[in-house]
Amino acid sequence: MLHCLWDSISFPTLLIFLIVFLFVADYMKNRNPKNFPPTPLRLPFIGHLYLMDFKDPIGAVMKLTEKYGDIVGTSMGSMKFVIVNGMRLVKEVLVNQGENFLERPEMPIEKDMSGKIGLINSSGHLWKAQRRFTLTTLRNFGLGKRSVEERIQEECRFLVDAIKDEQGECHAPLSAAGLKGTIVMTNITSVMFDKNEWETPDTFNPQHFLKDGKFWKRESFLAFSIGKRACLGELLARSELFLFFTSLLQKFTFQAPPDTTLSLQCVMGITMAPQPYKICAVPR
Repeated sequence: MLHCLWDSISFPTLLIFLIVFLFVADYMKNRNPKNFPPTPLRLPFIGHLYLMDFKDPIGAVMKLTEKYGDIVGTSMGSMKFVIVNGMRLVKEVLVNQGENFLERPEMPIEKDMSGKIGLINSSGHLWKAQRRFTLTTLRNFGLGKRSVEERIQEECRFLVDAIKDEQGECHAPLSAAGLKGTIVMTNITSVMFDKNEWETPDTFNPQHFLKDGKFWKRESFLAFSIGKRACLGELLARSELFLFFTSLLQKFTFQAPPDTTLSLQCVMGITMAPQPYKICAVPR
């Protein structure tokens, strides 16, 4: 009888049944819990991949934020993500509830590339051990001591001399508690370009950091992130940036060549960097 029943089912009918079964199975497996944040329409199997712009992923996330609010739920395949935007919520996740968001998810591509090595992808005791080792190593190199400043100033002098020696050249090499099983991502870009935090977020404006003619440390400037997962090299980076820029600006005026557009591009979907460019270093 089963053989006769099987013979009576046409191939198109079987195919439709199989497709419906897979769609229902995908929906049951990946349906969102009751407290999941607002989320765009999810397509079976691929989730929200169709909304991603891999040339400008940060821009794609910002568009979702404008439509769905500061907490957006997404999924890529079977992996669920919650994207947190804005200074108040980013601080809540990384500082006020920092202990609850220390762990890192197991991403197949990251596992193949770096395993659990390093401070970015590691978690638990391994992360704490590597963090301790990194801090100790930085201190052994002189982090926070006068010797580091002297070494940086020496490198600045080499760079200034190298630019002066570039005869006939007009450019310098100068570049400036989530849901269980859900990956929580804090969108730092949403803070750095927040119109509620910055007077002119889309324009280079030194006045953002000045108050009554003096330097003003803005809480919403999160270039190195905040909380326990903040960049350990922040102090060293700030020292290098300050000393290099002041040394160069004392000797040169930097100008973009004619018909040159300076702009930023997304790198690996997680940070912004200048596109390759040339710059004119004019002696003062």
